[in-house]
Amino acid sequence: MKKWVKNLIIILIVLLVLGGGSYAGIRYSNGVKEFGYQSGIYYEDSFGDEGTNNVKLANEQVQNGEIKVIPGKKVGFEINFKNNGMLQVSYFKITLKVPEHLKFTDDTQTQYKYVFNKAENEIIFNIGTLDGGSGGQIKISLQAQTPLINGLFIESPKVKFDYFKESRFLNLNANLSKDISDMKEKIIVSSNPDFNNSFIKISTQENIESESGQIELKKDDVLNFFVFVFNRGTMDAENVKIKVKGLEGLIISEPSEGIIIENGEINITVPEIIALGNKTLKFSATIQM
Repeated sequence: MKKWVKNLIIILIVLLVLGGGSYAGIRYSNGVKEFGYQSGIYYEDSFGDEGTNNVKLANEQVQNGEIKVIPGKKVGFEINFKNNGMLQVSYFKITLKVPEHLKFTDDTQTQYKYVFNKAENEIIFNIGTLDGGSGGQIKISLQAQTPLINGLFIESPKVKFDYFKESRFLNLNANLSKDISDMKEKIIVSSNPDFNNSFIKISTQENIESESGQIELKKDDVLNFFVFVFNRGTMDAENVKIKVKGLEGLIISEPSEGIIIENGEINITVPEIIALGNKTLKFSATIQM
């Protein structure tokens, strides 16, 4: 009887040991799975979806993959962002590098606080905390500088996301960055010089007497011609050529620099007239009758 009881006790002990080991194995297996799951969540790219994290043109007319921008006018952009991961990110900020030939005019309206770093020509938006699955949009306008050369290509804004991510389960955390891909659309400058406000004044004295009206002339009288050239366009003009006709019966004299007299015509070459700039030239002519 005693031997039977002893054997029963040994069997119970063995079953308990085997059962405990099996339970520990189950717990170990579940722990490995949880570790793998949490690692996947932590290491996934929170902003890896380009469909929801990008910079685009905002309601601009795009033709053949490009838009035309006139110097002095504004170009609208949209910055879209979404935390595609499951973990919350914090201290999230978006930095936009203003491209060359565009400028920030400090009239941006957005629900997010921002600062403009003039030294780096960057706009920094402070978003703060962003839960998994949540996102937003920022709209901003940048003004094209003036003057600009017609056909000039302007690069799209460079956008970077900076954020902090933490996993308490893994006891891991990191400050991370993500560069957002460039826009597919191209920004092309459309500009021209404009000389429509240019004109000529004529006088019989060194000073200008009248823009119009009649002047009584006689042989050997000297007329003074003043050519006022105004560039009211959006680009600088180089090697501007001006021709003055209808000078038959006149002997040209005292031309300004850059004026050439050929076959009774005045040909004027101006090396450069900047946008919104002007140039005044003068020549004289003696009446021959």
